[in-house]
Amino acid sequence: MNHSYFVKSGKTCCYLATALSMLSAIPLEATPPRVVPAVPSGASSVANYHFGAALALSNKYLVVGVPEDDTQASDAGAVYLHHPSTGVLIRRIVLTGGLAGDRFGQAVAICGDRLVIGAPGRNGRTGAAYVFNPDNGKQLASLVPIVSLTGVCEMGSAVAIDNNTVIVGAPAYPNGANYGIVLTFQLSDYLPRGSINAPSAAGGRFGEAVAAASGVAIISAPEDGSAEGGVFVYRLENHWLLEVIEASSPSVGMHFGKSVAISHSTVVIGAPSESGAGAGAIYMQNLLSANLPAGMVNSLVRVESPDGQSGFGRNVAASGNLALVGGAASGDAYMIDLHANSITATLESGATRNYEGPVALFGTVGALAEPSADLVAMDSGAVWLVSPLMGRLPWAEHAAAGDIVGSNPRLLISNFQRVGIKQNGNLGWIHSTKGTDSKNGSVMGAQVSSEVIGLTGQVANGGSAPFFGKPLQLFLNQSLTPSADGDGTELLLSTLSGPGIASGNDHILAKFRGGPAEIVLREGTNLPSSVGIAPVLSGFREIQQSSHTSDILGVGMSLKKGIADVTASKDSAIALLDKNGEIESFFWEGSNVVSGLGTVTLGQFSGRLALPGSSLVFSVPLLTVTSGDQALFKEEANRAIRILHRKGGIASLPNRNWSAFLGETVDLVGNVAFRAVSTDGLSRHEGLWFQRAASSTAQLFLQDARLLRYQPSGDLAVMVLAQSSGGGFTAANDVSLFVHSFSAVGSGLASNRVLTEGDKIGTTDGARIGAFQTLDADPVNGWYVILVSLTSCTADSNQALFIGRGAERPFLKLRKGQWVRDDAGGAAKVASISIPATLADTTGAGGKGASHIINSSGQVALVIGYSDGYHQLVRLEAER
Repeated sequence: MNHSYFVKSGKTCCYLATALSMLSAIPLEATPPRVVPAVPSGASSVANYHFGAALALSNKYLVVGVPEDDTQASDAGAVYLHHPSTGVLIRRIVLTGGLAGDRFGQAVAICGDRLVIGAPGRNGRTGAAYVFNPDNGKQLASLVPIVSLTGVCEMGSAVAIDNNTVIVGAPAYPNGANYGIVLTFQLSDYLPRGSINAPSAAGGRFGEAVAAASGVAIISAPEDGSAEGGVFVYRLENHWLLEVIEASSPSVGMHFGKSVAISHSTVVIGAPSESGAGAGAIYMQNLLSANLPAGMVNSLVRVESPDGQSGFGRNVAASGNLALVGGAASGDAYMIDLHANSITATLESGATRNYEGPVALFGTVGALAEPSADLVAMDSGAVWLVSPLMGRLPWAEHAAAGDIVGSNPRLLISNFQRVGIKQNGNLGWIHSTKGTDSKNGSVMGAQVSSEVIGLTGQVANGGSAPFFGKPLQLFLNQSLTPSADGDGTELLLSTLSGPGIASGNDHILAKFRGGPAEIVLREGTNLPSSVGIAPVLSGFREIQQSSHTSDILGVGMSLKKGIADVTASKDSAIALLDKNGEIESFFWEGSNVVSGLGTVTLGQFSGRLALPGSSLVFSVPLLTVTSGDQALFKEEANRAIRILHRKGGIASLPNRNWSAFLGETVDLVGNVAFRAVSTDGLSRHEGLWFQRAASSTAQLFLQDARLLRYQPSGDLAVMVLAQSSGGGFTAANDVSLFVHSFSAVGSGLASNRVLTEGDKIGTTDGARIGAFQTLDADPVNGWYVILVSLTSCTADSNQALFIGRGAERPFLKLRKGQWVRDDAGGAAKVASISIPATLADTTGAGGKGASHIINSSGQVALVIGYSDGYHQLVRLEAER
């Protein structure tokens, strides 16, 4: 019997080519997947038990529902827990006081140490659902709904778990009318959260299939209309309907939504009778393809039944970047690549097995039920465990450790120091090197795509010495529109080496436009004469790049004392320059500035500034008779300067005055978010404030929490990472990520908590967020990316990457421990996910003008490490 893993195409075995050729790959096509049966034993080894009527899979358990188990009474039901690798029985769970017809085990869902089991036949088919601890088999709760269910409701026909929420379908509600209702419960205390009524009064059996992830519930009504069916997406937090998903060409009796699953951001929908009694189909909808809840585009992808088989899509499961499809008339099962949106492999049935029943998928293990299998007794059933199953690489490689630097085969990339992404999807990075020309690792380089733009020892001025030393920071052109320079101007802050280089002149800011490097600014040299006098630049404090809307640099700098009237009280400044080095604005310590609040004298600059668009924002002490005076300044695109707020001024709250300005950032259109302290004379309150571009007042976003990170996230929105204290908070749950946003009209403020330490990430192993490691937000369309560590899981899977958009909860996109393969059939395990970049200042302000790791298309730059130490710099696509 042929157990080919791949679609029957006659491919030959090959290890990972090109990018993965250095890995210790697994040649999948050479070795058919391992197939292990989990068969009924003991009480379940009885004819007509149909072992495998429901399935769930985690890292610890294969959960098998057997609603026709007669041990307690006829069809009282039972659930069996088997080892997910060996298929060996671990324990059996029955309902205490189980009665005939309960059908306990008709639906099952597992998340870590919580197992939810449905019994839709309980109480005369009113139905019920229960929570158990799978580790000891003890019942923890009977879920009591918030609404009174009477008559035939079939509560427990479908169940799902997401973080702290249990979702239970009752598709026959009310009393056999088959409208359907879905009930939600808190997993922490098992109390009801609410209910979701069927959006249609027709007998659509709303809730016959459910799935959940990342704060959304996917609920099907396969009998909606004339059994065309429909699928509905709800936000679990408030039960709002976000979107209705319908087949692009509905047909009578297609049962769209007979099965549903979700992995990462992709919903998988089965329509097993698409042509009435004919061939079925699978549909896929990526929820990140548009901004929830404003409305999704109809980006449904359809995968038709192979060879016109009916039943294709009767059962679906999804995990990682794969979907598993069972129930086709042939008995075969199919793997679908959720990135390529196509069937990538066939799991063939044969004389001894038929993949006719439910399916489950976790990691590289698939479970496929055959409820009518006769291995033990007639129709006793069986479940087949198949591994390894994995999808293709879900990213595009841009560079890898071991790649040649430029055209020198004796100089190779060793590891990546900093990375960033451009609006056109090209990546830039700073790397260390190895090889015979690396001079014991002292050679470093900066590249954009394949172009080397700064390499230790390379001439830095297009003609002669000095030479580049260590690259420090790369600024990628972020323009949304085509540039006259082609791919745009890149900037590099670098040290120098060579004759005459000392600590006072060893840093430069250089630009690249596809040719030799040109120095824009250099320590130890005079600033352009457009300043009026020509002070000497003695150090860079902070550099920001105005991208998207203009071509300006903001540079916080130190000036050399004793030259051009520079003294200890006049040795700091902020300058705005174009990329040719010409100064457009210059704010000098000790100089006077005329603003709407009169003339003030500037004090010592910290160097901190924000300039992502056309507006410059900075705070600086003022030299006045009042000790510690300070102001927050904003220079508009027309170069008009104004004081937004000044110490002692009214802080837009009753009896509050400004006390200190601690950090600031600004979005592309001039809306300012700033960290400040206000006082009522008795106590100090630190908070985050937001001020619209055209407003003279600021509104409070967040108060009395420790701000760890804040930056613009699209228009009128700010992403905030904050640490709380007080009752109920511990070191394991005191940090949360919020998206605060104003309505486009009026002053309505919305705050949405999107992730918190301790949250479950929505996988069946129950992994939780441990700590936030890296985050960034795109200021144009509001895409954001989060890298976190994980707890409650194994060490080889304790990291995850999330991508979101707007104020909605992000979706899991990539996880450490995930296996991937390339088109040649080789495989590799993800051992680390890293984003080597510095994206915020010491105050926590980000999005101030430097490069991003996520762009306005949702593309992300990151470094993937594999278990053998091999590293790739890749571009991950949010919408694939």
